[in-house]
Amino acid sequence: MRYFEGHELFLFLVHITSDQVRRVMKAWKKNIVFRNLETLELNGLFHEFSSVDDFKEELNVKQIPEQIAPQVFKPKISAFTPAQAIYSAYIVKDDGTVAFLYISDRSVFLSVKKFTEEEMLERNSIDF
Repeated sequence: MRYFEGHELFLFLVHITSDQVRRVMKAWKKNIVFRNLETLELNGLFHEFSSVDDFKEELNVKQIPEQIAPQVFKPKISAFTPAQAIYSAYIVKDDGTVAFLYISDRSVFLSVKKFTEEEMLERNSIDF
């Protein structure tokens, strides 16, 4: 998986540890893996996923400010996931690029945008 260079990655019913997800997300933030990624969906059985809050803190996940409407996301295969998820959080890559993030004890959805955190906050919008 570390050599994946596509734009969309969908993994369903995967057995993965929270540590593996953390390592991948940290490497993605540093632009080591998934350089071309636009959409990531991980759905499955996360082992040892003790705290979503700890995960968010470690990766410096931020809440979208109130004045910016959150983005609604419809997963590709809703039989295994919620029919829709609301992105109310985001993560920032080392280069400043924003990605909206939804995370639960069974799913991780990531939607990479083509704007920076600074641009999003200046415009008070996610519509670019």
